[in-house]
Amino acid sequence: PMPDSLREYSRKVSIVGVGETDYAKDYAAERARAEGWQPPTIDDLCKLAFERALADSGLAATDIDALALHYTFGGPDPEEMVSHLGI
Repeated sequence: PMPDSLREYSRKVSIVGVGETDYAKDYAAERARAEGWQPPTIDDLCKLAFERALADSGLAATDIDALALHYTFGGPDPEEMVSHLGI
């Protein structure tokens, strides 16, 4: 179930951009296993999604105050990812 909304965030928090990876292409490449193909790292995937979210929003990395991250199979701590993304 979804948690209750927090009134303290009303009119203070916004989702301004969404970024995704090329998961369908990566899945197909993983299944094909072409010689020399290397799967992207979690850091590379996060960086790509972040850059696409910035492009979607029209903002710069320095404009971002917080992130919402989701890893299907685990990933780095938020503090590590914030450092990796340069925010």
